[in-house]
Amino acid sequence: MLMARSGKLECAALCGICALAVSNQAIAACDAQNTFKLDWDTKATGVVSKTIPVNYSVTNAAGASATVTLSFSGDTANITTINFGGSTGTVSTPYIGVANFGGLASSTEKTLSVGTKFDTFQSNINSNIDVLVTNFAFSTPVRDIQFTVLDIDYAANAFRDWLKISGTGPGGAFIPTISSPYGLNNVSNPGQTLPGVAVIGPYSLAAPNAANGEVVGNGNSNSNQNYGNISVSFAQPVTSVQLRYANGPAAYISGTPNKQAISIHDISFCPMPSLALAKTAAPFVTAAGDPARFNAPGSDILYTLTVSNTGGSTVDASTIVLNDVLPGKVSFYNGDIDGAGPLTSNFEFVAGSSGLTLATGNLSYSNNGGSSYGYSPISGYDTAVNAVRLAPQGTMAANSSFTVRFRAQIK
Repeated sequence: MLMARSGKLECAALCGICALAVSNQAIAACDAQNTFKLDWDTKATGVVSKTIPVNYSVTNAAGASATVTLSFSGDTANITTINFGGSTGTVSTPYIGVANFGGLASSTEKTLSVGTKFDTFQSNINSNIDVLVTNFAFSTPVRDIQFTVLDIDYAANAFRDWLKISGTGPGGAFIPTISSPYGLNNVSNPGQTLPGVAVIGPYSLAAPNAANGEVVGNGNSNSNQNYGNISVSFAQPVTSVQLRYANGPAAYISGTPNKQAISIHDISFCPMPSLALAKTAAPFVTAAGDPARFNAPGSDILYTLTVSNTGGSTVDASTIVLNDVLPGKVSFYNGDIDGAGPLTSNFEFVAGSSGLTLATGNLSYSNNGGSSYGYSPISGYDTAVNAVRLAPQGTMAANSSFTVRFRAQIK
């Protein structure tokens, strides 16, 4: 068994430098308790400012909070009133309330609706003229953002809803995954009359660029139909989402521009993992009766690396890498870490509730200070090993931790 004894590290130079690297592409979703949702049903019915950003505080079941800031930019002057019919009637937009519910489970679901009457049919969705931009900014990077946009449709000689969706995060700009109930190219309903449907990708009469997150309408979709719905999700961590809205593309519509509107349903998202690394050292007794000490050549040290994920989201599979550059005054021990004890490798891994594993093949060694990790250590104390890389495998659970221990000897 291990015979580590606690004690203060008397020489900081014996601790070395350990770095935690994570390549996290936010593939694994968080659970229901940690999921945030900006639910429009919890917001007051009425008009939202089109000139002043609005902050919404969102809390998940785990008690964590996040802030989502809604703002509008681009051509806000042409935001207009829209008649949604029914009990809603004509309202000024941007509007939170029951307007387009797009075949959702409940006809009383609130959405955020924006209506416009642009002066021209636009040929450039990236312009700020005759293009309205709806912005959602998050107080910290978030992952697994999902929402639905309703009522992307088309009316001859009046409007063709044209939408481009993108996100920005620590890794740059990203395009979401977009899907429609009727396929990317309106496979089920290819006509230009009822039922209308959002179109993603090439189409004979309108060719949005799917690689740029573009969608157009190709027929009518009433407020209680899902023909004009699209589902949007981001696989990457982002800090903001942008929806650019125009009437066009100009090459595929004629007549006089008229009023148009879309609605955005609830926005759900997950927190990012929050990782922390701690490295400690303790004297290691190699034989009964030996003193526990740091400062004498020939004494052994037991290093412990502890990684904690205090975020409400998992860490993606096999993306954690620990690079530990050893101090110059120690020699790595490449042998049975606890001698006659139950362990058989040169490390001890305690998974805790992390769900991770660490095998011998997940360790690699460097003899050049971490520039590369292709060195094969000799048995016993190897003075050439001056950095160790550990790569646990699996998906690290939210709110969990694990530890790794290995031995070295003071030279």
